[in-house]
Amino acid sequence: MNYSIFNLPHEVEVKGVFGISCTASISDESQKAIAAGKLKISVMQQGEMACKDRFHFDISYLAGVFSIFVGNNDSRVIFSRGCIDSYEIRFWRSSEIEIGAGTSSNGTRIVCDNSKVKNGSDCMFSGEVLIQSADQHALVSLESGEILNKMLRVTTLGDHVWLGRNQH
Repeated sequence: MNYSIFNLPHEVEVKGVFGISCTASISDESQKAIAAGKLKISVMQQGEMACKDRFHFDISYLAGVFSIFVGNNDSRVIFSRGCIDSYEIRFWRSSEIEIGAGTSSNGTRIVCDNSKVKNGSDCMFSGEVLIQSADQHALVSLESGEILNKMLRVTTLGDHVWLGRNQH
């Protein structure tokens, strides 16, 4: 079912100021999981921008915890069919994330800044995995003042990829 950010099921937590162009698609199975308390979704504004516009999330999961932080306009995340997962998503400038069907995560953080992250199907992410698709810091030419690293970045993981835990 498609929703405006303003008429999401009351169990979905939304904090911050979002414009009328912000939407969500939630599968029937996910709606049942939300109502049963098995699926928790939070969408929160981050950063100094007064209002976020053109944000969209699409979810088809049966259980898990999904925290999405939106720092700018023109961002979108798709969680294809999955079972039990935990994700923290942080968007800065225009970005997209697509999590393939059958992917499992035990606490993955994905940070996007003017970038795209796409993983294939049947992937496994251990706990403490960080996928950071851009450096998030401007590299500025001393001669011209031009930002040198402003191009869109793309991070692609294929099918059946396993990412292990960060070991200290």
